[in-house]
Amino acid sequence: MNRNFLIFLSVLTGAMLTACSNEEEAKEMPAEGLPMMVEVSETPLTDADNGQPVNASTRGDVITSTGFNSFNMSYGGCGETKPIYTANKNNEGVWIVEGNWPSDHARNYSFYAYNYGTFIDEVSPYVSFTVDGTPANQYDLLVANTTTSRTACSGTVPLSFKHACAAVRFNIGQSSTLKGKNITFTEITLVGVCNSGDYHFNTATWTVLADPASFTLESASNISIPVSSTSHVGARPLSCSHLFMIPQTLGASAKLVITYSGGTQSSAEISLNNETWEAGKRYTYNIRLGTTLIK
Repeated sequence: MNRNFLIFLSVLTGAMLTACSNEEEAKEMPAEGLPMMVEVSETPLTDADNGQPVNASTRGDVITSTGFNSFNMSYGGCGETKPIYTANKNNEGVWIVEGNWPSDHARNYSFYAYNYGTFIDEVSPYVSFTVDGTPANQYDLLVANTTTSRTACSGTVPLSFKHACAAVRFNIGQSSTLKGKNITFTEITLVGVCNSGDYHFNTATWTVLADPASFTLESASNISIPVSSTSHVGARPLSCSHLFMIPQTLGASAKLVITYSGGTQSSAEISLNNETWEAGKRYTYNIRLGTTLIK
């Protein structure tokens, strides 16, 4: 009888140990397998001249939070191997994140999101970004970072994206000094501009790394500028609407080289020395052939 009781006690004890083990696992990893969600908003690009938001969302143009469909995200400060999450927008406009929430749901995680570039996780996490040498292939870089726990945000990471690059565009026209001339605009070359750098999330600053490069915008089809026109022609003659540049203060070698035919000269140079481009702003250069006017 005692033997039977001991056997029953062993079985009962084993069942209790199993139950406790499962309960401890549930307590230790409450967030394991729980999906991560993101809530996306945006600080718009603004015009450097009037401070107004720039509303555009086409390829080769400014990207908005409603106009981009994917981005990457990681987190830092936890001393462990961290995944790179990919977020994609589905046909219904809902963001789907590939990957689950980190295991410790009560710990604060610092999240870093970006749509292009390479994420480097160091004491000050940054994204390394290089401007494509072909203007038509350039992209607007959007970045976001926030610190939160799953307990605080119910599994949804709020991300307010902002524009990390400066957008530069050109308007072409002609002055009255070229009256009677049949002018054909050919191209604009931006010379002496650093083309890559590291954007540091925690300080929202850039470290510029690369040597100066050049970028050439060609006219779409050698569009002739009307002889009678004294107003600026919009960005339509260019191969893309904007150049997306690393924010920087330009040096003595920076300049615009404008090439055209039909006037008394076929090219002109305009110095950009000491021009400053800030992140999140659009700069418009109005160029009139026949003068050195630029503003």
